Amino acid sequence: MGFSNFGPFLHIGREPNTQQYQLSELSDSYCWELFRSRAFGANEVEPEELVFIGKEIVKKCRGVPLAAKALGGLLRFKREEKEWLNVKENNLWSLPQDEDSIMPTLRLSYLNLPIKLRPCFAYCAIFPKDKIIEKQYLIELWMANGFISSSEILEAEDVGEGVWNEFYWRSFFQDIETDEYGKVKSFKIHDLVHDLAQFVATNVSLQKKKIYSMNHFIEVKKTSTNKIHVDILS
Repeated sequence: MGFSNFGPFLHIGREPNTQQYQLSELSDSYCWELFRSRAFGANEVEPEELVFIGKEIVKKCRGVPLAAKALGGLLRFKREEKEWLNVKENNLWSLPQDEDSIMPTLRLSYLNLPIKLRPCFAYCAIFPKDKIIEKQYLIELWMANGFISSSEILEAEDVGEGVWNEFYWRSFFQDIETDEYGKVKSFKIHDLVHDLAQFVATNVSLQKKKIYSMNHFIEVKKTSTNKIHVDILS
């Protein structure tokens, strides 16, 4: 039993007979520690003004661990007060949402991605939910589809490593598996992150485009319900 990454739930039993009971929300102080661990480096001096704003941001997490980690990861390399205020006062918080919805948090994290990384994120929608994904395989697929390429100082695979790490720090990935040397081998995508990837894939370069995946060329289409439909072409 334990806490879901999406919210505080108690899971009892084994699949497919697991029963789920909702627990009380995690405290703001606990969420602050999760946020803090992502937003600041281990030995970093934490500016007082950012700590104050950060604690206000944490209140928007509604006790959900994934929200706290995602927001902390979003602000990890941002040290300007106005950048933190932009998150705290973003209009996304005022949109209608379910009581325990964390989609505003995930959308904020996505919208703060560099534009060139957005196709890489949207591409993750082609994998089924709860699928174990090989990290190296995903990077190779990004390369095969032209989403990433080498730079003057980095090989394409190294660029892909950086993209993967960026997504990891934003808490898009979970259930990380490593080898005996501590190197990441595989991971899964959070279900709600997968939903977001499907949503944004209709608005970036994947829409109505033939892409390469799993030794096949596939065509990604938008359905009437704004889901992603994949056809294997060859």
